[in-house]
Amino acid sequence: MGKLGKKAAELREIAERDSTSAGPYLQGSLELTRAKDAMMNWMRQFEVPSDSADYIQINYLKQELKKMEDIEQQAEKALQNAD
Repeated sequence: MGKLGKKAAELREIAERDSTSAGPYLQGSLELTRAKDAMMNWMRQFEVPSDSADYIQINYLKQELKKMEDIEQQAEKALQNAD
């Protein structure tokens, strides 16, 4: 389990121990899980079009880089909110 998954599990455990103040911990866990899921979905879908011209491959890779940068920001924000 990676950093996002570990922190999400940690927050869920805290929420289970203290149900009266569980809301923020569950919200943080949800944000971390969403960031992890976004990363995993991107990884499953990533496939460079090998039968395409170089410029098409380069354009695809640029688009994928933008997606990864967005996911990175989502993950960093979720981690900051969780601390």
